[in-house]
Amino acid sequence: MKKFTLIELLLVVALIGILTTLLMPSISKARSKARQQVCLSNQRQVHLATTAYMVEANRYGPRSYSKSNKWISRLKYSYINDEAFVCPEGTPLPYTNSTHIAMNNYISGKHDSTTGASIVEPKPLLTGTPNETCLLTDSYKTWSGVFYWSMTDARILDPNLQDRKARHDLKANITYLDGHSISVRAAFLKSKSSKEDTFWDPEQ
Repeated sequence: MKKFTLIELLLVVALIGILTTLLMPSISKARSKARQQVCLSNQRQVHLATTAYMVEANRYGPRSYSKSNKWISRLKYSYINDEAFVCPEGTPLPYTNSTHIAMNNYISGKHDSTTGASIVEPKPLLTGTPNETCLLTDSYKTWSGVFYWSMTDARILDPNLQDRKARHDLKANITYLDGHSISVRAAFLKSKSSKEDTFWDPEQ
């Protein structure tokens, strides 16, 4: 039986090291893509739960009445479990009814940023242009809602990955009112800066 020399063993080790170095970016990219798909899947679950809620609530969204009484609490347990509000790229959720997934406030009911009180009724699900209107997005940290301007601020590409909305390889997941989901670049989100855009308000 032939014995390997020290030089041959070192060459094998070096070759394995080189192959590992070459493969690591691909492995990392595949892992990141898998986490993005898990997040998209979670958004679809939240969309289904929201749809079920709206069917029982005359097609109105799960309204946020206050900072401590949010849309999430109207879906949890009756329609969906905690796990669906988690993004694998996000930090651990720190408190009850926090989430990595945000709902468009034109659907959940816009509220006063100071008092948290609801100031408008949520929009019906099946009016306007549901295939063009955002229902759910990745959120900044653990925000429970998304105002129409919040997806366009500096945190889209914040140096801290956990603070990014576009946390999936500089992309953000979006689920529309009609249920289809896509992953978009930050430039797309920045282009949706107007509240008159049907992306935010289906009645525009």
